[in-house]
Amino acid sequence: MGWHAAHAGLSGWILATVVVTSSCGRSGAFRDVQADAGSTIADALATFVDIASLADTVAPSVDAATMVVDPDAATPALDAAAPTPDAATPALDAATDIGPCGREGGRVCGGNGVGGDPAVLYTCRDGLRVPVERCALGCDWLPAGVPDRCARAIDDVPAALIDALDARPYVEGECVDVVHPGWPHPAQRCRYSAGPLSSRVVVANPSPERVARWIIDAAGVIPALDALRETDRAAWIAGLRVVARQVMTQSSRIFPLSGGIIENMGDGWIDYPFNHGVSDPCGAGCYCRINSLHRTEFCRYQDAMGRETERACLERVGARGYTDAWGAQCQGNHERAWTSDLNEHFRARLYVARDRVLEACADGCEGAEIVDALRAALP
Repeated sequence: MGWHAAHAGLSGWILATVVVTSSCGRSGAFRDVQADAGSTIADALATFVDIASLADTVAPSVDAATMVVDPDAATPALDAAAPTPDAATPALDAATDIGPCGREGGRVCGGNGVGGDPAVLYTCRDGLRVPVERCALGCDWLPAGVPDRCARAIDDVPAALIDALDARPYVEGECVDVVHPGWPHPAQRCRYSAGPLSSRVVVANPSPERVARWIIDAAGVIPALDALRETDRAAWIAGLRVVARQVMTQSSRIFPLSGGIIENMGDGWIDYPFNHGVSDPCGAGCYCRINSLHRTEFCRYQDAMGRETERACLERVGARGYTDAWGAQCQGNHERAWTSDLNEHFRARLYVARDRVLEACADGCEGAEIVDALRAALP
């Protein structure tokens, strides 16, 4: 509303208050103006006139659409008098100075490179940060180039996605439950054969349902794919199944804590030794199970999350060969994800695949085109 309209409304309110006060007495239920002993209605009206006159001289400039006080206007100090909002239900949609504003409409969690409340999601509007939602489950920081979002419960796991992950890992031949040093969750020691070879391995293979949840969560780093959940459900499920196929092709859902993994990569059957989810020894790749994440992909993701530079990350985990640091990172991530819907390595893998989707969909994509772009990024 405009200032003069607000002024008029204020005048009527005070006048009505004075009348109610005079009729109800000082103990009336609607008492808003309480004069000192001996005050009269005329005194109250005179006070109102003084207040109204003062208001006309210092009326702040107000944005009619947002009721945000113009910081350039000549106004008295308002912070001290402003009421403190309820912490559980903060005043949203009000501009706040918590740091630089990027792309119009971009979203960021408080604390993610800016100030603000870490539990609140902010957007950019007219060059200012504006809070849009207090996140019940916390605010979810996403890598550079992907809008942050409120964390969400995964309560929609398509049966078709679980089916794509449900094949029994081929190493689970003759297995017994074991306690593995340094691993706090269930593990199995298995004896199995593949081709002409036999081997033994200790594994911590996640369930199909858990891996499905990792995939659904990670899809959020490709907004075009994530949006299909509401706009083209069949294409969304098809995209999720592309990720599932890549997992099963690369690892059969096997996470080897230690022991041998028999594979035929085209040069015959070989029993590859593994430690902490990484083949040991290994060359430049040294992919981490279960989604065969390359350490350069992981370090690029770390950089995009603002945790460490890509160079510093590679110096830490090693650029070539098996290293204890890369093995610890691989197994540590698997341990943290074991009981969670979030797997950082799945997010990292799809963050890299996102580039191919963006390139293919620069001029816009329909559901099937998004799925095709994802398939090309995850051969």
